[in-house]
Amino acid sequence: INYCDAAFADTFNLYYGKALFYLYARAYWLKEYPISENNAAIREIVLTRAWKNVHSYSLNNQASLITASLLYKDKYPQFNKMAVAQLESIRELAITDNINGVRWKDISNSDDLNVSGEETIVNLAKAFEEIGSAKETVNGIIKWLLNAKQEHNWSSTKSTAEAVGLLQRNQSSVTGKPFTLSATINNTSVTVTDNLLKGELYSFVPQQQFEASTIIKKDSNN
Repeated sequence: INYCDAAFADTFNLYYGKALFYLYARAYWLKEYPISENNAAIREIVLTRAWKNVHSYSLNNQASLITASLLYKDKYPQFNKMAVAQLESIRELAITDNINGVRWKDISNSDDLNVSGEETIVNLAKAFEEIGSAKETVNGIIKWLLNAKQEHNWSSTKSTAEAVGLLQRNQSSVTGKPFTLSATINNTSVTVTDNLLKGELYSFVPQQQFEASTIIKKDSNN
């Protein structure tokens, strides 16, 4: 982290377009690795420049800027008000109804969600999450997202991970509880599960001879 901070301080003017994304990622490590005063001043410069150009940014980049500003609100409270106001402007542009949820015209008019659209919608949801008082909007985004992606695959691992995280934080029932099965074969225990993060979908036990019957048990927590 310290190496990255030093590199950021040396190169933020050369790679200014990517500086905002570093600030966004770095914000999640502020407690473990507080930023130096020199680096804090550079971050303020980056955020100031970004807010001057916010209206030329794509919806995705606006969401990233808003979230970064909210994450740094204790260090730079002046940007917090800007973030809240901009997020409200974005919310006012949304199309909202009880059946389809919350979405934005440019994204919802596409025949299918591409990588850019997927990342934009989950970034917007994250920004509304961070503000802490927009639960209804977040749930509306999730409703539209689930409807839009019902028959299609996700385009990137990044957008997939972001969407799964969004669902787990807000509607864990959608992803469901992991399903686990266990069996004992000749005194050897075997367990399989569809837990995407920790489980194994299949397992093998070498055997010279199979038992006449094997009892398979379902996890009591399922």
